[in-house]
Amino acid sequence: MQDTYGITPRLTLNAGVRWEYFGIQHNVNPALDSNYYDGSGANIFQQIRNGAVDIANRSPAGGLWRPDYTDFGPRIGIAWDVFGDGKTSLRGGYGIGYERNFGNVTFNVIQNPPNYAVVSLFAGVDLPTIPISVDNAGPLAGNSGTKKLPNVSLRNVYSNIRTAYAHLLSASLEHEFNRGLLASLSYSGSMGEGLYSISNYNPAGSGDVYLNDACTPGATPGDPGNCTSRLRQTQYSNINRRANGGISNYNSFIGRVLMRDIGGTGLTLDANYTWSHAIDNLSSTFSSAASGNYVLGFLDPFAPLLDRGNADFDIHNRVAISGIYDIPLFKGNSLRDRILGGWELAPIFTAHTGSPFTLFDCGQAYNFCPRAFINGVAPRSGVTNLATPGVPDNYQFYNLSNLQLASYVNPKVNISDFGPFPSNMVARNSVFGPGSWNLDMGVYKNTKLTERFSLQLRFDAYNLFNHANFLVNAVDVDTPAYNFVDGYFNGNRNVQLGAKLIF
Repeated sequence: MQDTYGITPRLTLNAGVRWEYFGIQHNVNPALDSNYYDGSGANIFQQIRNGAVDIANRSPAGGLWRPDYTDFGPRIGIAWDVFGDGKTSLRGGYGIGYERNFGNVTFNVIQNPPNYAVVSLFAGVDLPTIPISVDNAGPLAGNSGTKKLPNVSLRNVYSNIRTAYAHLLSASLEHEFNRGLLASLSYSGSMGEGLYSISNYNPAGSGDVYLNDACTPGATPGDPGNCTSRLRQTQYSNINRRANGGISNYNSFIGRVLMRDIGGTGLTLDANYTWSHAIDNLSSTFSSAASGNYVLGFLDPFAPLLDRGNADFDIHNRVAISGIYDIPLFKGNSLRDRILGGWELAPIFTAHTGSPFTLFDCGQAYNFCPRAFINGVAPRSGVTNLATPGVPDNYQFYNLSNLQLASYVNPKVNISDFGPFPSNMVARNSVFGPGSWNLDMGVYKNTKLTERFSLQLRFDAYNLFNHANFLVNAVDVDTPAYNFVDGYFNGNRNVQLGAKLIF
């Protein structure tokens, strides 16, 4: 439902509300759908321990998960002609938008028992040892006898999962100085809540930490022993839960100047500058990003705000300048003008500051790696750009050996996977890579064939100057294992020719 109100001749209000329902994923044969459902208990840890896999239509939820009928999205917007002359406008808007969970996240429940069994093995937990095998079946290899199937891992959609949504805000002030000059200042922001996340809610050691399971005594005094109990101890190993643990916050301010046909020369320029800051605790549902991720989902799935920091794609400053130069020569309709005229140049220049990456410490980790522990202040960007001896086209960007590295282990399980983490653990995505710039150029020849048809010949050069930007190899970020975070220069010119018939 939506309506527009003319409050005054110069002020317009637009208001409405949208309701949407995405439904519950289901199979034609409901017996093929199964999920893990939490059981009874005073807290989430006990509920996971007492849960079970069930066929969807026989589950406590009545399906793979419970329906969400509460997706109401209000909309409101205003447009104001500030001085009544049609040259200065103030616009603003607010709304809530909902996002359907995409198929690959939820469709993976096909891997759950009883129809499938996916084995995820940890040496010392699921099996005493796991020798290296040349057989694809690994520890289950062999052609005779019987073998017990180890605990299997689960792809679990939380039965109370809700539709992710975001608050969307915008405002802009725009003024036309004359017919050829337009300038604007605008704000764009969003706040995501209940965003889709995947994390392992049943790692080895979680039973010892959260439910005080007793560790197997060690062989020597002072040895904490084997602390590998899980929340759900039998039948199942990792429970990769799809839930609503994600949050995000994005704010940006944009300045724009548009100049049309500058001085009658046929040149139009559009210049934009954006300052922005993107904050979240998980930048992609599957923890997939260009930067290295040593954790599936959250460092602590029961405290997701521990990972609140700069987003993987956070870029603070960006400049974009584009132009179209309609060369004002041979503009007539004669044969000579058709052959020699009709040329356009279209450059696009972009430049932006670098995106961030995270430093990790895998030295005492078992299931996943916490972030690095550093005494003192770590530089926020690379301090060196030295060629790596003996490694062609590789450069040292961020020196790790100069950091005052510390270590941490949970005192009960003697590994670093579980908190409470000390205050010297670095923030997520706290180090920024270098910026980059690029110039593309289009050269077009327009020829009018008839009153109805024109031919455009196109020459496009991407990265016109064949400029190589420096890219950080942000996967070598395990501080005990590497002396530096390396990088390389990458960039090449691509050229294409084309023709377009316009009618």
